[in-house]
Amino acid sequence: AGTLRGLGSATVGQNIVQSLMRSAPDHEFDFWIPEEWDSSFALEDTRVQFHSVKPGASRKFFQENVQLRRRIKQWNPNCVFSLGDTSLPWSKAPHLLLVHTAYLAYPRSEMGFQPDTKLRMRTWLQERQLGKRSVSAFTVQTEIMRQQLMMRWGIDKDIIHVVPSAIDIPTRAPSEAAHESTEPPFIIYPASPSPHKNHDV
Repeated sequence: AGTLRGLGSATVGQNIVQSLMRSAPDHEFDFWIPEEWDSSFALEDTRVQFHSVKPGASRKFFQENVQLRRRIKQWNPNCVFSLGDTSLPWSKAPHLLLVHTAYLAYPRSEMGFQPDTKLRMRTWLQERQLGKRSVSAFTVQTEIMRQQLMMRWGIDKDIIHVVPSAIDIPTRAPSEAAHESTEPPFIIYPASPSPHKNHDV
């Protein structure tokens, strides 16, 4: 999960980490997470080890190709779950990859905008690190992402699973004042201002 640093993706990653710990009480976990995540919720859990991951493409490349490969060989896990779109480490264990960045599923001609140099480079690197050979299964957030990954990368549809992500909604009831408001309805849109989010639509 070392690349999940944005607000939305970090929320998804943290929820997955905590859900795994709750749903698999007999398992041990070795999490590689961004250094800014709050991991205090699991500090006293003896089943869990955390490794702090710093930002930067060069660090990511080193960690995935050297440190994480070394850790997989040393620890010999039953399965590997990569949360950050790409997957360089190779493992004999079953390997699940979460693809949550939409533009990995679309060719540049269908993006609907002109990516800047930074995004073009990032996309180019991610496309070459998708890890098709080392991944046993993929998970995506929408059916259209599943269809696009199948068409663009020739991935077998049977190994791509749709698992929608959602934001956390407060459980308290809205106030009476909200019901009585005469103002028009509003849409809450939790997203970064990146052009691939398609704000115009």
